[in-house]
This record gives sequence, structure tokens and C-alpha cells, in this order.
Amino acid sequence: MERRGKYNAKPVEINGIRFDSTAEAMRYRELLLMEQAGEIWNLKCHQRYEIVPPVVFNGRLLKAKYYEADFTYFDRLTKCTTVEDVKGMRTDLYLIKRNLFLLRYPNLKFIEVEA
Repeated sequence: MERRGKYNAKPVEINGIRFDSTAEAMRYRELLLMEQAGEIWNLKCHQRYEIVPPVVFNGRLLKAKYYEADFTYFDRLTKCTTVEDVKGMRTDLYLIKRNLFLLRYPNLKFIEVEA
């Protein structure tokens, strides 16, 4: 039986990197071509960004919370670091994480790519 991820997406592996869906894997291939053409550089997959720092609650240290970007790269045209998320489904949790990311990292360009 074929393994499926959340929301029935099929995980794909390219160059030893696991992607949650075929749409994410296809976008990775596009970004690789863009990097080879010199349009972008410093392409990274699954980079984590802290969106909530650790906090003490009732005497216990609660762990920091993170947003994990699908892709991060420097864009030659916009001259800024771009963070991309390939989205087929926008859950409430995703929307909260996205908004916290936008508040915490206003200097980064954020793009949602439709799956």
C-alpha cells in the first residue's frame, strides 16, 4: 500500500530531501533551475524560524515554537531573502504560524505558492 502524508499528499524524495507532496517537489525542481540560471541563490529546504520564544509557565520551561518554510533563497531581482510555502490546504494552525512568522520577520519576503 502506498504511503500518504497529511491531507492525502504523496511524499516525494529528490536528492535525499523529503518533500510532503508532489507539488512541493515540483517547485523544488523549478527553484533548482532558477538557481542554476543565477536568478536565485542560497536555496535551502525546510529552514526553521523561531516564531515563539521559550517561555516559563507554572515553573516549567516550555519549548520555543517554529515555523518551517518549504524553501528559502536570495532573489537576485528583489535583492532580498524570500521564504516560500507550497500550499494546497490552509489550516487554522498554518494561518497562525504564518501570521506569527510575518510579525517576527517583516524584512523577509513571504510567498505562498498554490499547489
